[in-house]
Amino acid sequence: TGSHKYEWVPDWLTPPSDLLWGDTQGVAIDSKNNIYISHTVHPQSKSKDAIAVFDGKGNFLRSFGSRFNGGGHGLDLRKEGNTEYLYHCDTAHREVVKTDLFGKLIWEKGFPKEVDSYKPNDPYIPTNVALAPNGDFYVTDGYGSDWICRYDIKGNFIQAFGGKGKDPGKVLQAHGIWVDTRGSEPFVVVADRANSRLQYFTMDGKHIKFVTEGMRQPC
Repeated sequence: TGSHKYEWVPDWLTPPSDLLWGDTQGVAIDSKNNIYISHTVHPQSKSKDAIAVFDGKGNFLRSFGSRFNGGGHGLDLRKEGNTEYLYHCDTAHREVVKTDLFGKLIWEKGFPKEVDSYKPNDPYIPTNVALAPNGDFYVTDGYGSDWICRYDIKGNFIQAFGGKGKDPGKVLQAHGIWVDTRGSEPFVVVADRANSRLQYFTMDGKHIKFVTEGMRQPC
């Protein structure tokens, strides 16, 4: 309604014939208005690239990321200094990976052994990353043990908070996460999917509030 009116344009982003969409999970846009799509790759796709890149008009530019085949999920982009980077969450291979915009590996993180909240046999399936103004980033283990892990810009572990539950500060299927910078101070917001709510935290993981109105299973 009002100024919020949208038109559905089917198949606007169409990959080349050898690349068939799986589940399209993540979207990011760089400073040149190029669009990055993370997907799980269709089983019948000849190309196994899980990242497809289009220009702002919807023209296909390139693809990469066959290492994420079957698990391409959360995708976030951040400019650090003069360079832009992608943060990938791979649910099939259970890792978080940082690359440049052409897929060159910067680092990769698997099971967070340095986190005391995890026991050796706990499941770890990261779903999304949130990027903080100070360079920190937060990872939701949304299909695993539901801890939210915080790291500095170099990938060094800082803390973990959350964990499974319904009480304030606890989450169930913490699927999506982002940093809300619209107010006087930033907050970490988690799509607490199985609890049918958004949950606001301070940047150091303290519960602030829930948003429940109109929520079914926020992703």
